Amino acid sequence: MRPRWLGPAVALGGLLAVVAAGATLPVPTGVADTPQGTQVPVEGVALVCPQSGELTQTVGAADALALTGVPAPAGPGTLALTDLRGDAAAAPVASTEQRGATVSAPVTASSVLVAASGSLAPGATAEVTTSAAGDRTSGLGSVRCVEPQREWWFLAGDGAVGRRSSLVLGNAAAGPAVVDVEIWTEGGPVPASGTNDLGVPAQGSRVVPIDAAAAGSERLAVRVVASTGKVGAALVLREVDGADPVGVSWVGPSQPPATLAVIPALPAVEERTLRLLNPGEQDAIASVRALGVDGPFTPLGLEAIDVPAGRVVDVDLAPVGADDAALEVSSNRPVVAAARATRTAALRDFAVLGTTPHLADASASRVSAADGRTARLLVTALPDAQQAAPTGSPTGSPAVPTPTAAPSPTAAPSATAAPSPTVEPTPTSRADEAPRPEPVTVVVTVLGLDGALLGEEQRVRVRPGATVVVPLTVPEGVSDVWVRVQPPDDADVLVTRESTATVSVPDPLDADVQRDASWFDLLALGAGPVTVTVPPVVPDVTVGLPGYSSSPE
Repeated sequence: MRPRWLGPAVALGGLLAVVAAGATLPVPTGVADTPQGTQVPVEGVALVCPQSGELTQTVGAADALALTGVPAPAGPGTLALTDLRGDAAAAPVASTEQRGATVSAPVTASSVLVAASGSLAPGATAEVTTSAAGDRTSGLGSVRCVEPQREWWFLAGDGAVGRRSSLVLGNAAAGPAVVDVEIWTEGGPVPASGTNDLGVPAQGSRVVPIDAAAAGSERLAVRVVASTGKVGAALVLREVDGADPVGVSWVGPSQPPATLAVIPALPAVEERTLRLLNPGEQDAIASVRALGVDGPFTPLGLEAIDVPAGRVVDVDLAPVGADDAALEVSSNRPVVAAARATRTAALRDFAVLGTTPHLADASASRVSAADGRTARLLVTALPDAQQAAPTGSPTGSPAVPTPTAAPSPTAAPSATAAPSPTVEPTPTSRADEAPRPEPVTVVVTVLGLDGALLGEEQRVRVRPGATVVVPLTVPEGVSDVWVRVQPPDDADVLVTRESTATVSVPDPLDADVQRDASWFDLLALGAGPVTVTVPPVVPDVTVGLPGYSSSPE
């Protein structure tokens, strides 16, 4: 397991302080046999869950340690949900001290703080789920609650009529935070106008309308930078087309600018679009490789995409074809990426996924059967850099060289998943492909809200560079479950949870008429912090420093 953040440690008189994620203090040169840092269970986690007041929302949080099977630290613990209304004395709206239990509460007028401590802190996870079935707003959305940070990137939304894009900021700290919001469009950076030095009150939240700052734009990209404090952030989109609702979506963050990043698997819906931002001062050229059910391939037409400096570019993903696939984006200069998927059957709905890190530890996500919802997982194993490159691709386009930092392309067999304890990929044969890498195993388990196992675990086998579909079944009579995903130790894995439903919504022109609306939601799974690294303590902190000597006189 990889450390995610470090809690307080010691000061110079026998204690050393660690405040950076995963950081340890350097050992002075010349110190022999210095003990290395050790990993211990994290003792406190704070997650910020965003809100959007006019939508029906629920926060669900879990003691994920019990869900992930990691040994628990001894002693008591607490998992609590508290509204971020700027009131330090606010009482939790829901809490538990029982390992394996989950808590949930409706989101009202403010963001929510999920605070986990003691034995309930390691691996704590939480999500916000939104559903709207009105005549003007219809759709399903969800987003993971996040640990506050100083910087966030989002690629979604626009400033057209009928499109609303709102940035939701939450501050879990006891002091106020100050943030700047930077915006780019297809025309370049937007001059700051009311988006700098925005205050977010202590233990409070704030909503910033982004569409108003870039009215008339077709494509938006947003960066949030905290100059004071740290914040949690998410973007919420609500869209209508005339009288028809187009959908609702929460948008999670993308990774900062990079020359190589991966977007978790998108299902093969009617419309898919890749959005790229080049925040630099020099033009970039990007290429896209799809990691589909038949393995990795470069779709024809996506080998070289121009991304002008300071601009936001949208790219049609139709060349990917009817394939559930993750997207590997490589470029000669750092870019930020995200992708949008839209279901156009009945009244539309859409979802947006940004680039995400692979799962470092087990992850858990809540799945609901309400409103006739169905769900499945799209599991992608990232390519192994040691595997040989194929000489062709499923689309017939040649394999495209990627930057040296990128994993080498691989070829993998077709893969689908059946609801059985073991999910095996179905091999295909191509004379021109390289030897196929061995599949890795991802364990998927369905658990009740009390942490009890429901049915048998599935052992999903997926080859590096490929995506496998895993249907999820909610037992009859159960409304909500948690799904646990355990990645292998020897491979990097990304997982998308897809939820769909067809519901009836009132016609805005005739309340007695009901119309079918298509609900659609995607959520990239992520792992919460499980351990922290305690740095070594050097008995004499002057050892090895210039001008000092530890030798006795």
